[in-house]
Amino acid sequence: GCDDLIKFRGQRIQEDIIAMNELGVEFDHLNFTDAAFRSFQKKSIYPTVKELFSGNVSEADEFLKLQVLKVFNNYTNFNKFIIPLSVGKHIDHAIVRNLAELAFPKQLIGYYLDFPYALRLGNWSLKNIFKFVTLRKSIKFMSKTKRQILNYYSSQIHQLFNNTPSYQEIILCN
Repeated sequence: GCDDLIKFRGQRIQEDIIAMNELGVEFDHLNFTDAAFRSFQKKSIYPTVKELFSGNVSEADEFLKLQVLKVFNNYTNFNKFIIPLSVGKHIDHAIVRNLAELAFPKQLIGYYLDFPYALRLGNWSLKNIFKFVTLRKSIKFMSKTKRQILNYYSSQIHQLFNNTPSYQEIILCN
């Protein structure tokens, strides 16, 4: 219910604060509600897992898209944007990718592979495969520091995995 959402959001914010402080970086927590918890007129916008991972953004999210685009306009002075490739078609990843590609110059955008969705071949679209094949790649083994940082995200990592996974980091660059 509503109390669970408030608790989950609070936990996610705390995880971000701890992780970003550990990394020593400045960050903005934008406080947008995760797609699984968004509702319109007291009904879930994405009531099933299939809809949540469809890549088909609901018309009910049009206002959210305008808000995200407005936020992106505050970041135009940066020289690199790393956004999700949207492998797996998670609604939030699709929204970020589509809007970032509208808001930022193509040559400043890099893509990260959405983990763990990228591990499943069926999650890859032709558009994603084309980008993966044609863009320059930076491939590195996950650092010890990243594994430690991921451990701070217990609301996500430990729900999906028995322990913090190790995988290769892949960034695609224009």
